[in-house]
Amino acid sequence: MTSADIHFETPNVERPKTVLVFGVFDLLHPGHVFFLERAKRQGDRLIAVVCRDDRAESSKGRRPVLSLEERLKLVRALRSVDEAVPGDPPGEWSAIVRCRPDIICLGFDQSADHSEIRRQLHALSRIPKVVKLPRRDGEKLSSSVIRQRLLDRVEPPNVD
Repeated sequence: MTSADIHFETPNVERPKTVLVFGVFDLLHPGHVFFLERAKRQGDRLIAVVCRDDRAESSKGRRPVLSLEERLKLVRALRSVDEAVPGDPPGEWSAIVRCRPDIICLGFDQSADHSEIRRQLHALSRIPKVVKLPRRDGEKLSSSVIRQRLLDRVEPPNVD
């Protein structure tokens, strides 16, 4: 046998797929964990962009209970998350360009129709696939529900 008789096949190795998610992730709960685990299964590397306090306030009408630093620390601690980064200020979407995702996963309550997101996607040389993940069956838990539960448990002051 000569070297001409030996044929080496190059394995078809694709580069790892990067998945990007956005969220406030305030009062981290099982719904967040489920979303992040499902997003991670869409690719190989999961980057979570954690919304800044001012942007959360402008979109949700209230500031998060936990600070950006606290929320980043919690999200980074999750096994499914490879990297958690602070989000952009209101009106900016540069995280999409910086992270160069192959896939963007949106939660059931997030919209992909924002014109600025679409503009940023077109600024990339390759357009990422956008996947909308469903809510977990029977899941009724949200940060708003947790906030309301806490308020319901607080006894009003005794006014005499």
